[in-house]
Amino acid sequence: MVETCGLNRLVQYGTFISAHIRAPQKYDGVKKSLQDMRQILYTGVALNPEDEEWAVENDLKLTVRRHA
Repeated sequence: MVETCGLNRLVQYGTFISAHIRAPQKYDGVKKSLQDMRQILYTGVALNPEDEEWAVENDLKLTVRRHA
């Protein structure tokens, strides 16, 4: 959807974002697509520390929506 439709923002539950963060370890093009996103917003649950660290180290534009 990123290449075909121009998707540049992603909003998902934290567990699903983790799956996207792990994907570049198997699929080369995914990392670049994630880096090109304007925003990756997640909510619901915190990311595990390894996924969050990888995202920060690889310049992903993560935003978290915490519920009060």
